[in-house]
Amino acid sequence: MVSCRRVPLQLPCEQQSNERSVYKCFCELSELVHQSLYLMYTPGKSLTARGLLNTFTEYLSWYDTMPDVLRLGHNFSPAVLFAQ
Repeated sequence: MVSCRRVPLQLPCEQQSNERSVYKCFCELSELVHQSLYLMYTPGKSLTARGLLNTFTEYLSWYDTMPDVLRLGHNFSPAVLFAQ
């Protein structure tokens, strides 16, 4: 007979839920995406380097304000992995 021994996991199987933080980050990201699309595809308005740079800066600012637990990969839920 083969005996089965339980091997302890190195990482805990439970993790903190960050549903509200993920939701807030996705809402903010969707607003940025909307602004980007509006900037690029508004009829009669030309795309400028300044507008593009401002939008890019807003994306960087959004990423910097993301909570560390979402940004650094401590939470491996599907929504967080998608956001990264």
